[in-house]
Amino acid sequence: AKKRQQELERWQKKVFGRRKKTQAAKETSPDGPSAASTDTQAESPSSRPGSVTQATVFVDKDALPTAIDQWIKDQMLPASEAPVIIIGLHACGSLTPAVLRSFVSLYHTQKGEQPSPRAWRCAGLALVGCCYNRIRGIEKDFPMSSFVASHPNRPLLQIESLHLHLAAQVTHNWLSDWPAFELGLRKIVFRALFERLFSEHGGKMYQAGLQVGRFNDAAYESWDTYLARAAERLDGITYDDLKKREADANAKASMEGYDNAKLRRRLEVLHVLRCILGPVVESLLLVDRWMYLREEVDVQVDVRMVNMFDQST
Repeated sequence: AKKRQQELERWQKKVFGRRKKTQAAKETSPDGPSAASTDTQAESPSSRPGSVTQATVFVDKDALPTAIDQWIKDQMLPASEAPVIIIGLHACGSLTPAVLRSFVSLYHTQKGEQPSPRAWRCAGLALVGCCYNRIRGIEKDFPMSSFVASHPNRPLLQIESLHLHLAAQVTHNWLSDWPAFELGLRKIVFRALFERLFSEHGGKMYQAGLQVGRFNDAAYESWDTYLARAAERLDGITYDDLKKREADANAKASMEGYDNAKLRRRLEVLHVLRCILGPVVESLLLVDRWMYLREEVDVQVDVRMVNMFDQST
């Protein structure tokens, strides 16, 4: 560990020279602010050039500035409003909205008539949002802007958890790794077909306390393999029971004019079409966040959305 730390310090000195590099604490935001201020752990700080101070913080609007206050204090920096840039390279799920709210709160405090009580000022923010499906409580994190909240078409701009899963899809990568795409599609279809076997619960197994959880890739080698693995996790339901349910479901489908293979194909097409709409959902989330910042800060503040990555590569 000591050797690794020495290598890291040499690399930082080479890249950054005598400049200090700071790392903002990163953790997913909980549903409520009360949990944010209860668990903060920090390693012994170092004032050496290029050092990194680690901290674990549940981030919300107030917890992030408090963590930076402590970092400034531990570094024993002069109380001269040291400029701090908040950077989130993997601002997963609700972490992005939490940091945006924190930034806006800091901005309003700094531009107020009263001097800021802090020994530092937030000089900038750079966030790379991701993992939209991990947003906790979409009703709190969308919409953030008045623009979307008061839009004439607001009823059409409703986002639910299923939409968030679509926003996280990277359809550009499908052709570059076709086997992985086929496997992912098979997982979706198998789970949908499996829930069809429990139509007496409206296809919603969780409401009946029937959950099989996730399986490794080998479980999806074939439909029968999947059924066998699922039976192992269902109390009181055997593989033969599942096969009987399948026969009944197929008989019902046949009466309605389609067979199991046709249904499977329809599910595949439906899932692909839904995923293709994922960028539309992501764009709505990003525009909402961009408009939120534009509404909250002065026009002199440069607010941009930058396409940092080519997802096809």
